[in-house]
Amino acid sequence: MTEASTLCTTPECERPIRNKTLGLCQRCYGYWWRHHPDRAPCRIEDCEMKATKGDLCSGHSNRLRRYGDPLAGPGRGNPGKRRGIRNMSGRYITKEGYVRVHRPGGVGRDLWVLEHRLVMEQHLGRQLLAGENVHHKNGDKKDNRLENLELWVKFQPNGQRVEDMLAWAHEVIARYGS
Repeated sequence: MTEASTLCTTPECERPIRNKTLGLCQRCYGYWWRHHPDRAPCRIEDCEMKATKGDLCSGHSNRLRRYGDPLAGPGRGNPGKRRGIRNMSGRYITKEGYVRVHRPGGVGRDLWVLEHRLVMEQHLGRQLLAGENVHHKNGDKKDNRLENLELWVKFQPNGQRVEDMLAWAHEVIARYGS
């Protein structure tokens, strides 16, 4: 095989071939794939990308998967829009599957909080203390109804229900008196 046949067929590109069918290097093949004229455009209006997953480009497909709407989300890369979760309003689902909500009047770390902790704090009328955590009874991290939440107190290393600890405390007081 000659040296010329092992190089990319794109003019002025001297990288080695990675895709033998098209005779392109990895970089030129990536460009060809993104801009290939035979691929359908993304169905979202004003999107210039080609569809990769069904009829959506990868960016809109990821937003559909994460937020349930291909136009939702922080607008990463759009001119005039700030990036990150700070400009999202209301609520979103974390990578771990919990619901995070915007706390009105919150500052810094208290600006976005986990919804199940906020629901329990509102029920108790105070902030959760160190060592207290909130458990979902049915295991569904998105079900933040008060009936589905229990307050657990964690002493190293195991957690226990508050009701169980109160029953144990009453038993100790009855047994040893005071």
